[in-house]
Amino acid sequence: MIIQECRRVLAETRDVRRSREGNKGRKWCQNGTARFIQATVLSHRPAIARCILPELSWSKSRERHFMCLRRYGVRRVIVLILAVLAGLPVLVGLPALAQQANNTEKPLAPMVSRTLHDMGKDAQMPPTLSNLLGLTPHREAVAVKQVAAKIRGTDMIGFNVSAKNHEDIVIFRETPTVRTYFLTSPEGVLRKVIEVRKPASGEGEFVTSELRPSTMTKLFDKEKQCWMDVAKNKELSSVCYFPEK
Repeated sequence: MIIQECRRVLAETRDVRRSREGNKGRKWCQNGTARFIQATVLSHRPAIARCILPELSWSKSRERHFMCLRRYGVRRVIVLILAVLAGLPVLVGLPALAQQANNTEKPLAPMVSRTLHDMGKDAQMPPTLSNLLGLTPHREAVAVKQVAAKIRGTDMIGFNVSAKNHEDIVIFRETPTVRTYFLTSPEGVLRKVIEVRKPASGEGEFVTSELRPSTMTKLFDKEKQCWMDVAKNKELSSVCYFPEK
């Protein structure tokens, strides 16, 4: 059926050259081209090769079959056909390409999805920390979905997604001497950093401070990569085990 369709369309294309009705011929050519592309793209590559190559042998020159394409300035159609013949995912692969682009623009989106629908457990961000991070205008607890893990027997790492606003993500790492909280988003942009550190003397209360995001970029990139790997493998990778600064 694909061969018959191609023959019919190519026959129409040859007839267009004989037509002296300029605009009408142009419209006819474009319609024939559309059908030719549809027949080409929707068939599998082996069928495409069997359909197109014999048709090209009918004429003394391939140019006769594609004359109307060049004449009416739709050369990009030929590029599309060649891409299909090369086995490239022109149309079939578009959903996958779109998903890949989305993951590139929002690298933490897969982990957000897993946290909300698969791996996350109900938890709450403390009132003071929620306010310092800007999650709330006042001191109040924020409900989150949380994925957390204990490493080295003493450290705790976690990935929190606000139950109310999924654009608010808090990645944290807590050790016996320092606790660091990164406010980010599915796009992976570092928005705010809060650090709670034990005094160097080892005595007294922990000191809370807000750090400039620009000074924490390298550490944040490691944390981000850790959770991107968890989204893929559902387990911690070696990237998650790095010494605190």
